[in-house]
Amino acid sequence: MTEEHSNALVWQARPTEDVLQELLPAEMAAEEASALADELPEIRRRFEGGPELVRRNLSEMTTFLRASEADVGRMMGRGFFRNMWSRLTGRQARDEMEVRQNLTRVQARALCVTERLLERQEYLEQATRFVGARIELLSMENLKLKAALVRLGQRIFDRVESLEDRVSRLEQRSDSLERRVSLSEFFQSGFSVSAQLPYERISDPLERVLRLTMDFSKAAGGEWRPIDFYRLEKMALSEARVTDELQFSISELVDRAANLRDKKLLEWLSAGSLQERLMAPPDESSDDARSFYPLHFLFQRPHWFVKQGLPRAGLQMIAVEIGQYGLDPDERLGLWQIAQLLLEERLAWSMESGELLAAQAKKEALPSPQSLDLGVYTLRSLPVGDVAVQDLYLVADELLVLGWMRRGAELCLMHFTPDGFKRISRQPNWNRAAKLVVGGNSLWTLSADRRGADGWIFDRQNPVDPWSWRSITLPSVGGIDGLAAKGAAVVGWRMNRVYLRDAKGNFFDHPVPRRVVDCAIYGGGLYILDESELYDWRPSSDLFAPIARLTDGFMGQRVETSESGKTALIQARDRQGCEALIAVKPNPMGEAEQNRQFFQDKLETFAMADDDHAVVQTADGHLWRFSQVPSEERISALAPAGHERLELLACDGAGHFAGLDRAEGIIHVFLCR
Repeated sequence: MTEEHSNALVWQARPTEDVLQELLPAEMAAEEASALADELPEIRRRFEGGPELVRRNLSEMTTFLRASEADVGRMMGRGFFRNMWSRLTGRQARDEMEVRQNLTRVQARALCVTERLLERQEYLEQATRFVGARIELLSMENLKLKAALVRLGQRIFDRVESLEDRVSRLEQRSDSLERRVSLSEFFQSGFSVSAQLPYERISDPLERVLRLTMDFSKAAGGEWRPIDFYRLEKMALSEARVTDELQFSISELVDRAANLRDKKLLEWLSAGSLQERLMAPPDESSDDARSFYPLHFLFQRPHWFVKQGLPRAGLQMIAVEIGQYGLDPDERLGLWQIAQLLLEERLAWSMESGELLAAQAKKEALPSPQSLDLGVYTLRSLPVGDVAVQDLYLVADELLVLGWMRRGAELCLMHFTPDGFKRISRQPNWNRAAKLVVGGNSLWTLSADRRGADGWIFDRQNPVDPWSWRSITLPSVGGIDGLAAKGAAVVGWRMNRVYLRDAKGNFFDHPVPRRVVDCAIYGGGLYILDESELYDWRPSSDLFAPIARLTDGFMGQRVETSESGKTALIQARDRQGCEALIAVKPNPMGEAEQNRQFFQDKLETFAMADDDHAVVQTADGHLWRFSQVPSEERISALAPAGHERLELLACDGAGHFAGLDRAEGIIHVFLCR
């Protein structure tokens, strides 16, 4: 290692007196610097520990630094505050008046200690991921301390490039580039991927700010730079209409939170295992968590309250309860303020826990992703060019892209031609369109009134205009909840009833014992999935029968089937957030055979390649082959054409798959056999 590179790895802490003089009167700064010179070695020893403890120390330190004199009475009841005070001063925080009088001095000491802790690489590594971004969001009364923290955060960011060896830096840059492309598309579109609407069209203001915050956090991969936050603020205050002009009292937020119904939004707000800590019976640990994350507590508590069987009339008890944890019941929060507080809390939770997912249980070890010869063949590699890609679809092995041509910034569906991507002539009302569903040689989306479907059917025999437009209405009562298709056959469902229009134009409907989650059409019928059971419905013979019940607390999320219908593949999730794929092979002689595979990461998407194989993409971007053949490994890593990280996996149900390599700006189409 060269001397220059070695020096680059060292954090240069500022002289203690220089830091103190920014925050304290000169005489007090000199006195404190002299005291710290003797005490620093012992103080640093009190902050030793592994990665988890380092993250928690940094999280608690930044929370400690934001405390004001007015907070002292409440904060002295929190274990982390007392613990931090003791480690910084060597004395217990017992006298409220003494703590209030010395708070500024001890916070100045905390900043000096942070400078010294960053000399340890384990602290600097964690700080580069979270501290700088969190500092940008901290709301603090002490403006001098905030300014000093912001300067510290900038110096942390300046050191990011010197933390890892060459290989790690290249990986970090690749990940960073992927995040930046994802964020760029997010900022350009003004469109909520989670709601499938422009933000300005989301009528409920609380849902609008929560979706904006969730979409930004996901696009950023849970980490962001100060410039990303500034771009978010600009977007929020303009086209997204998330401003502080509209404000809610804590009581109003409790009422609105109780009415949130979107599962993905509620799952995101639960922040994995954070919910378990926040909803635990009162003790020092749960009290500390609620003080750290009061806004997450506010949004999680109403649903927990109702699930316990408590009357909705008692929800306002929550507003009083929240007052114990740092949110004044009489305070009014603006929409942008809510976004800032949520983002700050999520960064703090990332620092404390190291992840934003529930603790994973019952998981089997998966093989390490590597390039393996498992029958994966690249057919085409297509440059994206100027197109901003939101999603990919393969219809009869033809590639379609939903996205924006950067010049016009209008969402549209495009197909690939020898001259690049071209807009398909007929387009639905994208402002109200749901996610598209592939049905073999067709592609469909819910109609604007949600009473039917609009879509295209591909006809290779018509080279002039191969994408014929269809629009159908299903005989449902009210709007359709979801949609599935195969060719010209379309099925929609509402609550616990399914409506089918077959390929010949005939209509059928059938009730289901519980609310429908998903459906999948095969040649002779369709599979219907509710949260706990899979059914087989064959309208031509009027057969409707349960074929598989989910066990061990798993709840159904999605179902796919092979072309023949001999295998159904169910995505399921248990109460701890553990995900699994369950392959079901109906057995005419008895109960259906089930094969279950757990995954270490959340499932992004999956598709059947044939009766015995599926391709699965996990949230970390890796591809896997899931096999039902006894002589084969049940789960095997895939790396098509050497590309190990592909996003937006698409399939056509016949073994053709496509994935986007954002870093290279290329869409790869490949065949898996």
